[in-house]
Amino acid sequence: AKGVVDLAMQSTSPYICFEYTGGEPVINLDVIKFMVEYVKEKNRYEKKIVEHSVVTNMTYMTEEIAEYLVENDLWICTSLDGIEEVHNWNRTWKKGSSAYQNVLKWIKYINQLYIDRGLDPELHHVDALMTTTRKNLPYWKETVDLYVGLGIRNIHLRPLNPFGFAAKTARMIGYSMEEYMEFYQKALAYIIELNKQGVQIM
Repeated sequence: AKGVVDLAMQSTSPYICFEYTGGEPVINLDVIKFMVEYVKEKNRYEKKIVEHSVVTNMTYMTEEIAEYLVENDLWICTSLDGIEEVHNWNRTWKKGSSAYQNVLKWIKYINQLYIDRGLDPELHHVDALMTTTRKNLPYWKETVDLYVGLGIRNIHLRPLNPFGFAAKTARMIGYSMEEYMEFYQKALAYIIELNKQGVQIM
C-alpha cells in the first residue's frame, strides 16, 4: 500500500484518484485507512488534488464503515444491476436474503449521512454501476427509472466483460452484440426523452 501511494504521487498530474475496488475492498478497511492517512501526509508536500473512491457491493457494509467513508470524504459507488428480480438473479446470496434490499438499505443510509452533515445531495450521494446480463435485457425502462428514483445522476449500461465469471457462465447470462445494442438503444432513447422533460440522468 505504501509503495502504491509513493508511486502514484510521483505522477506529473495535479489530480490523482485512488480507487479501492475488488472483490470487496472494505473487507480490508485497515489498508484503506492507512492509504488515506499516508496520502494526506505525502500531499502536505506534493500539493495535489487527491480523491479516494470505494467501489463496494455493500455485502460487508456496517454503520461504522459507512460513517468512516463519509467523514473522510471517500466517494462511494456500489453495484446495482436493476430491479429486485434482476439484481438478485445477477447477484444471488447463498444465505438467501435479498442482495437488492441490502444495497438499497445502504444507499439510503449513506445518502442520509451526507444530508445530516449538511452536504448537497446533488453532489454527495452514492453512485452505482450496473452490469448488463441476459436477465436485464427486457427491463431497460425499469432500470433507468430505478436509478432516477434513487437520485443517481448517471447510469453506465455496461456490457459483460468476456473473462472471469462472465466467460464461464456466458451461455446462461450472455447475449449477442445485436441483443445488447437493442437494449442500449432503447435505454438511451428513453434517457434522452427524460432529459427533454427536465430529468437529470446521463
